Amino acid sequence: MSQINPLVRSIRSSLLPSFLLLSVSGCSGLIDPDPYTGTIDPSAFDRQYKFQPTSRDDPALGCLMPRRGWDGTSLSDGPRFYYFGALFAAQLDLTGAFDTSRALPPSVYQLSGCNAPEGRSDPGEFNIRTDSYDKRVQYPILSQGLFPVQVGGATEPSAQASYRPFHMVVQASLGPAVRDRMGCNDVKRELSLLERAGWDRATKTFPEGGAKDLDFTFVSREQMKAGSARWKDWPMVNVGVPVGRSLDPVQACPFVTGSKAVYPQSLSDPASSFQFPAQAWFRGLLSGYVDGGDVPVVTDARKCPALFDTSKVCKIMAGQPTGCNFADGEVCTTTDPLKDGTCLAPPPVCPVINDLYVSTVEFVPPGGTGYDASDPLPRSKATFALTDPGDPTKTRKADALAIFSLAPGSKEFSPVCRVRWVDMSKMTACALSETATIRPRPLCTVSEILANPAAIVPTAPGKDVYVHCLSLASAK
Repeated sequence: MSQINPLVRSIRSSLLPSFLLLSVSGCSGLIDPDPYTGTIDPSAFDRQYKFQPTSRDDPALGCLMPRRGWDGTSLSDGPRFYYFGALFAAQLDLTGAFDTSRALPPSVYQLSGCNAPEGRSDPGEFNIRTDSYDKRVQYPILSQGLFPVQVGGATEPSAQASYRPFHMVVQASLGPAVRDRMGCNDVKRELSLLERAGWDRATKTFPEGGAKDLDFTFVSREQMKAGSARWKDWPMVNVGVPVGRSLDPVQACPFVTGSKAVYPQSLSDPASSFQFPAQAWFRGLLSGYVDGGDVPVVTDARKCPALFDTSKVCKIMAGQPTGCNFADGEVCTTTDPLKDGTCLAPPPVCPVINDLYVSTVEFVPPGGTGYDASDPLPRSKATFALTDPGDPTKTRKADALAIFSLAPGSKEFSPVCRVRWVDMSKMTACALSETATIRPRPLCTVSEILANPAAIVPTAPGKDVYVHCLSLASAK
């Protein structure tokens, strides 16, 4: 997963004349880089982000493996995505409109303008095996919330339901007065970034006239609501977790018995069978994140899912719901004329929602035995055995199918998927099926599923299930 992207791209040392590096490093007035103090300890991370199996678990759980998608074209070369468990209402409310604390969204600084390596000294070529991080490019800097009136604080993923993986970008750039006195990755923490711009930690303000030597582009709530903010799907993970390219753990996870994994020789080695997470700084420590790229957003609340209880009572009268502001996207939770419901309201800004269809045989639907609301499509069920109905001695291993209307990897793909469960026994007219000889499954397209609505398990108002379905930015 390359650290070089359009927002953090900087001039590599290999492109700088050697005399320039030597002459600058010999000058006075250089600003010392922040010290490197190690990596974030993932032991307190939620299981969806930790990837540290116990001795009793499948070693493959120590790797982030992709899942197979189906978009109606090729199954073998079909779209792949990475699953991070359920998403809850607060995580889909990007601007925090229903956050009673009124905290700003978790944010990340994208610092541009560095024109030499860390400390303005030549570190040589980056070695993925021996170097902790690349000193030739500036990594993103996650906010700690030190400047809460302008920038929201990010957190570690210690609890899945409260962790917010979508980060708002705050652009920052080095001014001409410091550009030749600092290097890439000199800044490793929010406090250092702010104080280099004259920010006072006691008053939590910049000097009169604003930041000096660095330029910031802070985003207001009004700009967020208007869609001017840029959001990144950057869930934090264990910095050392292998991110598989292949669906087969033997080929892509170095921890499994008999592994044939090919180790990367660089951060973006296309010949490797896995890669390591992208890297960022948080509280001065090196953190890992999976780069899902930009999050497409909706700024019309009527097109966002209704998720938040308004406490307004609604009823079914003459077969129609009443009592909610339906023109503004509110919905009533009841469908029973004998029972009152409440009105649910949508957030003003939300991610674009994709629909994802799965089989009730492969994943337990809500209300079923073993269903886990925090993990609707569990990793332990990503593969399963199929038995020949005519000969129980014949079995095969298969990947669970995730059926998309918009394929992961598409430019417009969103990492938020609304899960729809389908009773495949009612899908008898799908044009395609697997070529396997043992219990081939129908390969139904979304259009075929929608043409047979009786096969879709109904969902009560306000009870839709959402999951984090990340597609790597490098695949888009």
